[in-house]
Amino acid sequence: MNPLKKANYFQEKVAKLNLEKITLKNKEFEDCQFVNCTFISTIFTNCKFINCQFKQTTLSAISLTNCSFLQTEFVDSKAMAIDWTKTKSLNQINFKDTNLGYSNFSGLNLSKIKMINCVAEEVDFSQTNLSESNLSKTNFIKARFFKNDLTGANFKKAKNYQINPRGTKLKDAHFSFPEIVGLLTPLKIKINGL
Repeated sequence: MNPLKKANYFQEKVAKLNLEKITLKNKEFEDCQFVNCTFISTIFTNCKFINCQFKQTTLSAISLTNCSFLQTEFVDSKAMAIDWTKTKSLNQINFKDTNLGYSNFSGLNLSKIKMINCVAEEVDFSQTNLSESNLSKTNFIKARFFKNDLTGANFKKAKNYQINPRGTKLKDAHFSFPEIVGLLTPLKIKINGL
């Protein structure tokens, strides 16, 4: 059963709602907060989220066909196995203390995104624009980077990334030692003295 019957929601708090395996279509949420909600295998179609926050919420294997996210943040949540490439637009989305494992951001423009202290296990960032982004303290174990724009990106205290510098824009990007060695791994060179 879908308790979200209205088409438009403004400045509302949605708490402790389980919307597993349902369809939400043609909904607009502005200045809304979702707290302790569960969206598993939920289908979102033609939905818009403007200046919203998802906090301590689980979004897993959801479908985001033709959806838009503007100034939306995910805090202390799970946003796993999501194909973000199916969205209509992602603008100023941010993640903090969130598990993004097994998701797909390939080919998207995520310039200036904040992805702080997250888990991005096996996330696909192929050909993604991450310029001027803050990716600090995030665990990129087995994440895929390929031909990215990382101009001015902040990888300070991030870990487990392996980025091939060939074909990747790295000007003014910030990295921390010893994890910066992950930039050299694809080159198959040996580093002595570490």
